[in-house]
This record gives sequence, structure tokens and C-alpha cells, in this order.
Amino acid sequence: MRIAIFTDTFYPEVNGVAVALKNVVSNLNEKNEFLVFAPKYPYFKEELKLKNVKISRQLSFPMPSYKFIRLAIPNLLNVQKELLKFKPDVIHIHSPGPLGMLGVYLAKRNKIPLVATCHGILADFLTYLSLYRLTKFDLFKEKLRNNFPGFFQLLGGKKEFKDTKEKLPQRIVWRLLNMFYNNCDLVIVPSEAIVTELKKRGMKTRVLAVSNGINLRAFRAKKNYSSVPARLIHVGRLGYEKNIDVIIHVLPQIIKKHQLVTLDIYGDGPAMISLKNLTRELGLKRYIKFHGFLPYEKLNSVYLAHDIFVTASTIETQGLVILEAMASGLPVIGVKKYAIPDLVINGKNGYVVAPFNVNQMAKAIMRLLSNPSLCKKMGKTSVLLAQRHGLPNVLKELEKRYNEISR
Repeated sequence: MRIAIFTDTFYPEVNGVAVALKNVVSNLNEKNEFLVFAPKYPYFKEELKLKNVKISRQLSFPMPSYKFIRLAIPNLLNVQKELLKFKPDVIHIHSPGPLGMLGVYLAKRNKIPLVATCHGILADFLTYLSLYRLTKFDLFKEKLRNNFPGFFQLLGGKKEFKDTKEKLPQRIVWRLLNMFYNNCDLVIVPSEAIVTELKKRGMKTRVLAVSNGINLRAFRAKKNYSSVPARLIHVGRLGYEKNIDVIIHVLPQIIKKHQLVTLDIYGDGPAMISLKNLTRELGLKRYIKFHGFLPYEKLNSVYLAHDIFVTASTIETQGLVILEAMASGLPVIGVKKYAIPDLVINGKNGYVVAPFNVNQMAKAIMRLLSNPSLCKKMGKTSVLLAQRHGLPNVLKELEKRYNEISR
């Protein structure tokens, strides 16, 4: 089968979508051919070379408010020429960005079966389209805050978390997303929770859950659990929507009872400066370390060196880093939003708490820190639950769906 993929993020980017896509093309390429339309990354010198996989890079520029996101400027005539020469049986789009929209247009124009994977809820990323962030005034403010901490302390260090009430711009984006995805013959999402969410929002096209999957061979399960759990870890993009500030605000409560606790934060992103400023203002530099970007091949060893994975993200349609932590044998603390409760079964392999609730999260973490045997038991349960998301089963299911819509 010949599959054309349109995606606005791809290797060498390290994020859930890029990792999932690389897993697909590098494991289904023996029996299938792929043509991948993806952004060009100026810092990327050597192309990914795989049998039966051709990658067509399109000019791109960084989004002003988030340099890690690149917006492609596809050449319509060249893309159509390449696509028709390839003669795809299926077009699979992975994002509602410029390349994703072009994929929809070309599928409709050329009457090619169309499947889409909804990896993220665009309405939760509107902060990056605000003038405050597009003009980089947020970064200017954080640099001032870093250079003149005394002045900002005089203004007050009030903790402000997001207003969870949905506003008009978000409702408009949901309508636009429905219009976009209703053009497809099939919409795939990574979890049953997102199937429910999309149907609740009025999506008319067929929606099915197919996990993004995880390469279980790359993640060895933890064997030696600490008799004094103290090492917390967060891995992922340091975006504002990940709510890492909530975890940082949790630390002071925990330190009162567990002086040995530490939090290691791996990843990079636009929220880095504000998170470092918050850490300094709360007097937590001794307890929290920012390690920056972590290569994928080093993830497992880093997970194994920690005791508990913590996330306060409210935007996960699945959460590959959560799956990776589970496969490594860690219990997980997360929030009751979207797909996280599908992975973190409350009281079984961790705890889920109300979004933005610092007190609930602190209590959940302390429950594990105070009970090493529970920490170990939940970690082992995490490993078992992660097995359901092994790549072979996921890829088999994906091939089945390709065959269905290409008939």
C-alpha cells in the first residue's frame, strides 16, 4: 500500500507526534511505501533514510511565540506533482496546520481516501496566538523579572493559574476543527477519552481510538526501588499549556515533610525562563533542576534514576512521556483531564487529581513518598498497563484502518 503523510511536525523534532510518526514509517515500511510531506528544519543536515520512505521537505519559518514550532510554506504545484506521481492509496494527515490543510485539499481534489489523526486539541494552544506572546512581550517581561527580582517581588508574587472556563475563541476553534476533520473518511485519536470529547463537541465523521504506541524494547522496567522515595521527574515540552508551574508550587508543601525531595525537569520550551524565575522566587533552586533537552535514547536511563513521574498537563490526548515513564516502572501523578485517566488508573498505578489543585497534588505525591512499598507496587502495575500500548498491536490496527478506507 502507498500512504502519503502530511504533517506539520516530524523528525528530527522530539515530541509526541514526531516520535509516533517515526515509529509508524520505520516499522510499516517493509510492506508499504510512504511519501511524507513535512517542514524543513534549517539546523537539520542529514535526512532520515529508510527503505520505501521518501520525505519531501517544505520551506518553513518559526512561529514567533514558539520557536520550536515551524509553519510550513508548501509549494502547491510541486506537492501535487509529487503526490500524483506517487499515486497514494490513502492520504493521512497529522495536524491542522498548513501541510495538514493542504493534505485535505489534495485528497478532496483528487478523490483520494483521507484519514486524519488528531494528536492535540488546538483550542488549548490559543495562548501562542495572543499578541502578548506573538510580540514576545512575555519574554521581555520574564527577562526583566530575572534581572530585577526585587522590583517584581514588590509587586507581589501571587500565584495565578489558568481560568478553566471555556471562552468564545476556544468555542470558535472547536467549530473550525469540526469543519476540518469532518472532511475526513476517518479520524483517529490516541485514546477513548478523546473519542468521547470529539463526539461531545459535535464531530460527525467516524472517530476511532488507536494508541500512538510505544517501542517497549527501548524501555527497560525498573527493578531496584528506593527505600526512601524522593526523586520526582517531569519530562516534556516546557510549554505554558503543560502547567509545570503547578508542580513547582507543590514543592514547598512537600519539603515541610520530606526534606530530601528533588524535582528534575527535562525538556525545553517557551516557559523555561518563567519557570526558572518562579523556582528562584520560591526559594527552590536547591530542590529543582532544569536539565534542558534530553535525547530520546537517554530517556529510559533517566526514568530509572527517579521514583515518581509528575505531570500537571491538561492537554494530553494520550501522553507518550507518561507511557514511557510507566514502561520504565514509575508510578504517575497526573490530573483528571482528557486522556490522562485512561493511562493513570487512580489508586492502581498512581493518582489523578483535579487540574490546578496544588493541595490535592501535594497530598498524592506525599502518599507515595511516605510509602515505599506502595510506590513499588504502583510502579510494577505501570509496567503491566504500558504493555497494552506496544507498537506491534498498534501498527497492526493502523494497517487494518488503512485497508478499510482504501477499498
